[in-house]
Amino acid sequence: MEQSTGKEHKPGTVNLCSSSGKCLTVLQKIETSGLIPKEARKFIDCPGGNLKCFDMKDITVGMTPTLHATDVCRNECDRENLCQGWVYTRPLATGTGFAKCCMKKRDMSLTCGENRCCDAHMKSETKNGHFISNGAKTPNIPNALKMAKYDENNLYQQWKIVPEQDSMTKAKLKMGDLCISMDVTSSLNSMVMMDCHEESSIVFNFYGFLTEEKKE
Repeated sequence: MEQSTGKEHKPGTVNLCSSSGKCLTVLQKIETSGLIPKEARKFIDCPGGNLKCFDMKDITVGMTPTLHATDVCRNECDRENLCQGWVYTRPLATGTGFAKCCMKKRDMSLTCGENRCCDAHMKSETKNGHFISNGAKTPNIPNALKMAKYDENNLYQQWKIVPEQDSMTKAKLKMGDLCISMDVTSSLNSMVMMDCHEESSIVFNFYGFLTEEKKE
């Protein structure tokens, strides 16, 4: 195991490298397939079930509409675990001069109807597609780990050692938000990145390193 001294190396992290110069690496761009959100529906309102509403003061009456007008609404919903959908109301229809976003605490698809005031999207509105995921932030992606040539500036080779219950010899290996874990859905003993609190997270023994340090 090596610890880099490169300028970009994060404090308190190590590289896990073989004698051939290749290091354990998490892929930051992995193309996967699955369900992705459909485009927001235009000119439709979905009354009721509001979790939270707020004015969008960057979008006012008289501004030229853009394709990204609803981005703030969508992003706020993505960050809120309780949000099941949203409705964007154009500034001309709010009475305040500003656009408005209302996040929904439940799927309101059954209340939706045509209305030029608004655009809307519910989380249940999905389709099959391809997307790019970050192996250090998205759990349980197959083939997210590989051995790659050592690069002192590669943040995705720099592992944080997280002691298990203050142990001096047992620790998990963390990258980004996730830890190395066993893939419990596979019979091949393959590894994936998962939440560090999951039971499948691997606790590594570091007895050898402790012995070497004592010898020094």
